[in-house]
Amino acid sequence: AMAYCAPKQLGACLPTIVPKIGEVLKDPHPRVQEAGKNALKEIGSVIRNPEIAQISGQLLSALADPGANTKKALESLLTTRFVNTIDAASLSLIIPILLYGLRERSKENKKKAAQIVGSLCHLVTDSKDMSPYMDDIVLSLKKVLVDPIPEVRFASAKALGSLVRGIG
Repeated sequence: AMAYCAPKQLGACLPTIVPKIGEVLKDPHPRVQEAGKNALKEIGSVIRNPEIAQISGQLLSALADPGANTKKALESLLTTRFVNTIDAASLSLIIPILLYGLRERSKENKKKAAQIVGSLCHLVTDSKDMSPYMDDIVLSLKKVLVDPIPEVRFASAKALGSLVRGIG
């Protein structure tokens, strides 16, 4: 209900709320997991970016089961042609997936996640929307900078450069 009454206020709280819902999704009790999935659907309903709204189902699936669905979500984000800016609610769904992708063992997922992080800088108009995530993003990108695979390191370095130029 809050999602419809106060979407801006909810958007400001999402960086704190979505990770907690992610924890709820791992609860062994099926009712608790179902409540978490319903909460994510409510959050998905306040997304104002039409491109993210189109792929929100894949993003929500990746949040619910990162191991099985992160690759599909990253591919969807990479292939989506963004015309509109990304709002705080959209970032709250995207960033946890990117962080998971950067921390995964798969070189492809690390590379894709780093490429998306680099592109996000150009799509976010208000740098305050990114600020709650910056510490985690920068830390994850720095870890990927020492990856043994050169193309993964290159994507991470490029993403860090974009973050510095785009957000500061």
